[in-house]
Amino acid sequence: MIKQTLFNCELRLEKHEFTVVNGMERGTPNFTVKCVRRLVVGTLMNFIDNSIFWVDTKRTSGRRIYVGTSTELDDRPALAKLAAERADVVSSNDEATMASKIQSSLKFLLRLLLDASAGRNATPESALRDLHSGLAPLHNDRLEHSSIDVGSSSAPLLLRERKPEPTAVEAAAINSMLLVAPVDLDAPKLGPGSLYTFSDEAKFSAAFGQEWVKVAEKILNPNKIKSAEQPAIIAQCRPVLVEISADRDYAQRKRPVARLVAGVLVPSTLAKTLEDAEQFRPADYLRHGTDVRLQSPNGDWHPVFISHFVFSLSPAVLPDWIQPIGRLRTGPLAELRQWLAAHATRPGYLSV
Repeated sequence: MIKQTLFNCELRLEKHEFTVVNGMERGTPNFTVKCVRRLVVGTLMNFIDNSIFWVDTKRTSGRRIYVGTSTELDDRPALAKLAAERADVVSSNDEATMASKIQSSLKFLLRLLLDASAGRNATPESALRDLHSGLAPLHNDRLEHSSIDVGSSSAPLLLRERKPEPTAVEAAAINSMLLVAPVDLDAPKLGPGSLYTFSDEAKFSAAFGQEWVKVAEKILNPNKIKSAEQPAIIAQCRPVLVEISADRDYAQRKRPVARLVAGVLVPSTLAKTLEDAEQFRPADYLRHGTDVRLQSPNGDWHPVFISHFVFSLSPAVLPDWIQPIGRLRTGPLAELRQWLAAHATRPGYLSV
């Protein structure tokens, strides 16, 4: 199964310049498993795709991936697919030391994913299911119906590991994998959850009748930041648009327009400074997201969406001045829609 997985991913690994270390060719133990071969190979391919994404966000050279077997997790045979994304891992020339360090990194990432997926609800009985949910949100249903016995898995042992305390950079990278899916730059299109940015403010203003600067000003607290100081802050931010059209209308090609809500991408370090100084506007119409890492615009960003600015575009073609940068996964998109719907239906009345 390892050989088949690496064969299926060979071109993708070569494209991203990964050096592959096959543990089976270097003496790691072989064993027989009773499983659905196609399901396991597909799951391993998904793990490799996720690893390519993680490593690409942190390294531009020296990428390695190790695939082999191990008995170190609970003294029983296990299949291990490990990505080397830390500099101290990939710089080691000793393969045994490298494998040990990679496994430590893997445990750190798995424990972090388990905590992100289930938090305080994680139990030994649910650990594998919660880990599946964190590792592969799009394939969770298939994994839950696999032949793996939850009671005999290694996942409960992760609860014995020390609770991770990720850095802001590590948290942004993990959140990107959990919350934002990559976009197909070869075939960009309007669709629910799609994230976009732009650099031509004049075309934005012509399309929607709003100035980008006026949109960005909405996130800043005028009582804490002087008007003369706001342009310098806004210059560091980037615009973001996300489509919130109904999935059913999109699937049936019945939506007359694509509905977009506007927001601001604030650099994570700047967002921390603004938050500590209480310089974000304290308003219910602002929705602060979790810090995520994006490749375009490159960096770690803190998204802030604004319910006042909901726009429409023709769904027929994506305007050339809008660039796709990702797609919100089902969970965060549903949360954003619910928040926006609550603001759209607020009751009110006039009095004299």
